[in-house]
Amino acid sequence: MEFPQTNLIDPVDPTTFGFVPLGMISAAHGVHGHVRIIKAETDFGIHRLCTPSIGAIGLRPQGRKFPRFVGVIEGRQVMGKEKNADFDYLVKFKDINDRNAASRLRGCEVFGWINTTTPTSTSTSTSTPTPTPTPTLTPPTLPPDEFLVRDLVGCNIHLVGNKQDNKLGTISSIILKEHALAHDNLEIKLCNAGIVDEFKFALIPFVPTIVPTVDLKSKLVYIDPPSGLLESCTFVRREKVVIRGLLPGTPARPPA
Repeated sequence: MEFPQTNLIDPVDPTTFGFVPLGMISAAHGVHGHVRIIKAETDFGIHRLCTPSIGAIGLRPQGRKFPRFVGVIEGRQVMGKEKNADFDYLVKFKDINDRNAASRLRGCEVFGWINTTTPTSTSTSTSTPTPTPTPTLTPPTLPPDEFLVRDLVGCNIHLVGNKQDNKLGTISSIILKEHALAHDNLEIKLCNAGIVDEFKFALIPFVPTIVPTVDLKSKLVYIDPPSGLLESCTFVRREKVVIRGLLPGTPARPPA
């Protein structure tokens, strides 16, 4: 198995060490241990959430860092209850057999584990162990015009026809159309004189007429925005900083 580089791992972000986000458990469903998974921002819900598997799904309760592995018994796709949601999923996990157990999973984030290895089975005989196939979450082959979010994030953005080939910015996130938008949008962290500006961003609709070329092998994306689009979609994001301290003349509080 290929492990990510240590300096790229964020302990509180499972997507940096082998997981992909699949949604969130909103409530129990029925009396037999099923749960409803909402915000399923994945194009492979049937493949990932409706296929029986062992240890291919991770659940992360609120306040925890690492998802715990669970098995999927069964699942099905249903119409979404939330606004702008196309589908939800009703899933039954292993060892969750009643409504009370399912209710305790409310609020858990659901992740898929990308497993590229085939574990070997153990045997008491002296013969060589034979590989035992285990269901994994390796997604099917994508059509040429579809991409995974994790593959797009981090790609460098260039303008079509830019002879100097100056980098415009880097894709920092993907804003999906489920968030009351007409199209998926690329969130671009813009460059200032060739240096990435940590506060200046732009949103570009991810449509073929504006984003004609995506080269994932070279991590390059070329855009051809209409005149004025880039300027109108640029915004500044600044974090709120709270400075706490004593006002002049205020006595320090004695230690407890």
